[in-house]
Amino acid sequence: TLKENKIVDDEVLTHIAWRANGSMRDGESILGQLLAFPDHIISSDVAAKILPPRSSTEMIGYIGASLAGNSKDACEIIGQIAGRGSHIPHVYDECIELLRTLLLYKITGAADNTYLNEKDKTTLTQISALHETPHIARFLEILLRRRVSLNTTPLLTLPLEL
Repeated sequence: TLKENKIVDDEVLTHIAWRANGSMRDGESILGQLLAFPDHIISSDVAAKILPPRSSTEMIGYIGASLAGNSKDACEIIGQIAGRGSHIPHVYDECIELLRTLLLYKITGAADNTYLNEKDKTTLTQISALHETPHIARFLEILLRRRVSLNTTPLLTLPLEL
């Protein structure tokens, strides 16, 4: 941003766009908060002070473990994410988005999720090769139903652990 004499990393801008979820007002608000920091360069480390981190790599591990029936690893991953203080509704949303990406990749052969790094895209490709479309779709349907119940469950991580 030239006016403020600041440089914002592309990764941070992508994270803002993802977190704003299409809302220009939310994106501008987040960017404004970041520009208020005294740092000349707004890096991922600076952004982490106000932006909750994405858990894509961990959530892809959770998805892979869950689809493979490895409940122990899946629960450990959710425990690590929750223990870090991540906002659980955002974790659900990210998981649902990643499952959608996985399902679309399985169907079309292309991943449209531009915020993923190459390692995560490769891992999703590998998971896709291991599981049939109906299995992935069922898991996505289950998470969508459980996402709705977040407001009524006493333990936010419980539906993901189930």
